[in-house]
Amino acid sequence: MKRLLFFLLILWGTIAATAQSHLNVAPFFTERFTRRNDVVSVMLKGRKAAQYRLSLFRSITVPTTPEEVERVERAVRSDARRALQQEAGTKDGRLYYGFYHLASKKNKNTFLFYRNNALSGSGDNTFILIYIEGEAGLSELKRIFGK
Repeated sequence: MKRLLFFLLILWGTIAATAQSHLNVAPFFTERFTRRNDVVSVMLKGRKAAQYRLSLFRSITVPTTPEEVERVERAVRSDARRALQQEAGTKDGRLYYGFYHLASKKNKNTFLFYRNNALSGSGDNTFILIYIEGEAGLSELKRIFGK
């Protein structure tokens, strides 16, 4: 029984880790970032995510360095080229925020959200990257999580 439970935990972690592996932003959801002490990483799956009509919610909030912001911005812009629907804003020539509805995956909507808080003028020098899979649509997600 313990072996089965261990196997299921490993399988669940592998599935969640590979969910966004087809995207250019995938490296930002790896342990290189999620295990850092200065990074806030959130993952919802199962019942917790289902209450929002989602199957997976992954979020990271990372303190910015110019190099990391450039890398994540390049990755987000590259993934945005394949978006079915998008809304983005820039500030001083930099990507400030982006909402991207990506191609459906197994009859589930997939979304990528990005925000560079360092450009907000609030002194919060972080960026937020969120990957979502589920039945919820873009307008529903905006309503649930606020814009």
